[in-house]
Amino acid sequence: MRRSVRAFAESEIGPHVMKYDEAQEFPHALVKKAAARVTTASCFPRSWARGLGYVEYVIVVEELSRVDGSIGISVAAHNSLCTNHVFACGSDAQRKA
Repeated sequence: MRRSVRAFAESEIGPHVMKYDEAQEFPHALVKKAAARVTTASCFPRSWARGLGYVEYVIVVEELSRVDGSIGISVAAHNSLCTNHVFACGSDAQRKA
């Protein structure tokens, strides 16, 4: 997992970090690409999402942040500050939305 996320971050994100930073742009396309590679919703059960655990989630955030802290924190915020609250406290209808 670590090698896979690291390789993705270094090859897909690394070459563009300064471009997005200097243009003050959020790299939506890169984040979508990262999501497709098991980087978002990683710490929720398979019945609801990817079925990985918090160790894998931390590895994902760590490896993304090595290359670009803004993408790492975006993934962390998505999982910890948003999706986790819906998972833990939301209704079944909210979880399906």
